[in-house]
Amino acid sequence: MKITKTMINISMIIFFISLLTVCEVAIEETAEVKDSGVLIEKYKYEKELWGEWIRMDTGNTWYFASNYYQTTEEPFYPEFQKQSANVIKVTEYNNQYYLYASRITNGSFNGSVVGDQANPLSSVRALSGLGGINIIVSNLYNKADEVNVKVDEDGRFEAQGIIPGDNYEITVDDISIPVQFNTTEEDIGTVTVVSGLNFKTSVLGYGEDMMQLYTGNSNTYNIGISVKNTSNVTCAASSYKLILPEDIFIGSLRANGTTSGLEGILGSILPGATKSIEIYELKCLSVIDEYEFRKIDIEIKDNVSGTIWNDSVSLKFNRDEATINILSDGPINGIVIVPTGMANG
Repeated sequence: MKITKTMINISMIIFFISLLTVCEVAIEETAEVKDSGVLIEKYKYEKELWGEWIRMDTGNTWYFASNYYQTTEEPFYPEFQKQSANVIKVTEYNNQYYLYASRITNGSFNGSVVGDQANPLSSVRALSGLGGINIIVSNLYNKADEVNVKVDEDGRFEAQGIIPGDNYEITVDDISIPVQFNTTEEDIGTVTVVSGLNFKTSVLGYGEDMMQLYTGNSNTYNIGISVKNTSNVTCAASSYKLILPEDIFIGSLRANGTTSGLEGILGSILPGATKSIEIYELKCLSVIDEYEFRKIDIEIKDNVSGTIWNDSVSLKFNRDEATINILSDGPINGIVIVPTGMANG
């Protein structure tokens, strides 16, 4: 990263030029080992590496999973050495460079799980929290990235040690529900565990950095709410209703390809397919703390049966932007660390 007499606008930043003096630990690349005659899987890359990293001198991204890595570069037989919780040294042939943690397994999300307690002789169902059960939260990019979570007596849960921005699924018994979260501590809403038709909503960034939303009348954002049919049953006709917090304002909405409002038609949704509610010029006027979450409640209705799914999405708004001027007589290599959990090179 080369910065010469320039300005950076980010929220609550700390500028960090790594001295790279921490003791190095080599990364194990053995695929499997035997222990007392039992075959045990050994990950090629340990969990502390999983997620997204930024190369300090170019800004290119690397992604590590349990047994592979991905990058837009073409490294020549790279060797990796962990230098600290947030720094990896990469050596290839006679070249060395460093990766800094951007999105790693230090995030969390929370939500609730409800189950169908319907009377089989009635078309009206009663959903209640599935307290006391265990759920499995697994990464769709890396099946080894899996955590078992205990749901409390009210049906609430928190999954920890996961990667912000990755796609996960929650499994209860033999039912799996895909979930998405953009930033740590996010409330992903309600996971409904039912047989037959089912839905889950999530936020689409539409190019917005969902970790860096700011308050203020002049800060507006275009986002989407995705409504996914997570079942193998076709929904012939559906509609939605949004309930906004008092300090959230929007300019306009579109759904099913037409201009809409806080209530509208989604139409039919095939198994595994999604319909999007497009929100334009969304803004939050102010927050008190450094950052706060705002929840948009959502009702999805099957217009044929009259069944309603209650869900929500959460948006994280940061209070203020800060300005820093960096003056240098030459190139500066470093990382800008922001409280969102992402590093910007």
